[in-house]
Amino acid sequence: MFSCQFHSLSNPNVHPCRTALDRIQKNVRAWLALRNWAWWRMYTRVKPLLSIARQEDEMRQAAEELKKTKEEMEKLLELKKQLEERNNMMERELSDLKSNAGATEDSLAEAEERIEDLMKAKFDYEERLKVSHPFPHKSQVVACSPKSVARVSVLDKLHMQRQGDIANKLQDPV
Repeated sequence: MFSCQFHSLSNPNVHPCRTALDRIQKNVRAWLALRNWAWWRMYTRVKPLLSIARQEDEMRQAAEELKKTKEEMEKLLELKKQLEERNNMMERELSDLKSNAGATEDSLAEAEERIEDLMKAKFDYEERLKVSHPFPHKSQVVACSPKSVARVSVLDKLHMQRQGDIANKLQDPV
């Protein structure tokens, strides 16, 4: 409990203690005078109700904030769901594009191999043609019979036709 010593007036702590005791005594006297007044009784009964009303207001504000937060959370969850769906769709498209690119690379490799094979075949045909039917150079042709000229023109046509076939195969490797 609170204790004050009043032994001497020269003690520096006496003045603050005395002031505190005087105030306490004054407040007790005021309470004793006011406790029987009707407005004081009403004030003491209404004061707790005021704090209840304040708490109700605070609860109402907290409920409104909670409602707003829930609405924002629902919006964010919906947005998250939409973004996840979009992400999944883009991942599927990416995997489809990768598989298409792989198939295209495979068909490109096959086409390149076919082109190489056709080029080798063309080279072989030309070599066989040169070996089996050597064409004389114009300066080497001195006198030709009409049959030999016709034969050379037929061979030239065949040679041109084979070159055209090979060129067509090269252009359309599939």
